[in-house]
Amino acid sequence: MSSLKIKLSPKLFDLLQHCELKCSAGCCGWGAFDLSDRWLTRWCEFRDANVIAEARKDIARIREIVDGLDTVAKINLEPFFDPTVATLSQHFDIIDDLLSSYSNK
Repeated sequence: MSSLKIKLSPKLFDLLQHCELKCSAGCCGWGAFDLSDRWLTRWCEFRDANVIAEARKDIARIREIVDGLDTVAKINLEPFFDPTVATLSQHFDIIDDLLSSYSNK
């Protein structure tokens, strides 16, 4: 079964690219990212609130797309890798929780 393709907005792509420190996502999936509070905060500190809000809007958009899909379904998160719906949701929860304190929403 082919995976659903989702293209990231430039703002969310920038955030994930900033956090892709340990390896490449194509190789290690989520293991390639440092999604610690410290590293996400560092990204936020160098972006204005509107950029952060746009990244959050893209997270919400992607959540709407995958809502109702089987949790083990694969999502092609262009240009990174193919996480499952469950792991995508878990990691977006971590990211969005921290971003919410920096955005102007």
